[in-house]
Amino acid sequence: MKQPGTGSQIAVSPDIGIPWVLKADGSIYIWNTGGLVKYTTGCATSIGVGPFTAAPEFGDALGDVWITGCNGGSVPPADSSIYQLQFGKWVHVPGNASEIAVSPDLGVPWIINSSGKVSR
Repeated sequence: MKQPGTGSQIAVSPDIGIPWVLKADGSIYIWNTGGLVKYTTGCATSIGVGPFTAAPEFGDALGDVWITGCNGGSVPPADSSIYQLQFGKWVHVPGNASEIAVSPDLGVPWIINSSGKVSR
């Protein structure tokens, strides 16, 4: 069934089923009772969401959310910084990637860099 809103990427928390949507401008939206609500204005280039149970110590019941991007330019570089949502703030973690996905069981982030190398 078609839902209201648009986006360039989507990731869904596997344990609670909440969609997170990345818009073309890098802004991040979350589904809330029938519509997309802006979570943060941003510069994200990729998004992945793992289960809440993978990172309950970071205090976000909406899932274990990871993004790439936010390197400061209007055009994203081939490889961007990696961030994890912790207590409602984006925390920079080591590494760079062009794409990110998160496993639905343990919340392990998997990345691909601009050379095509897959890592976790």
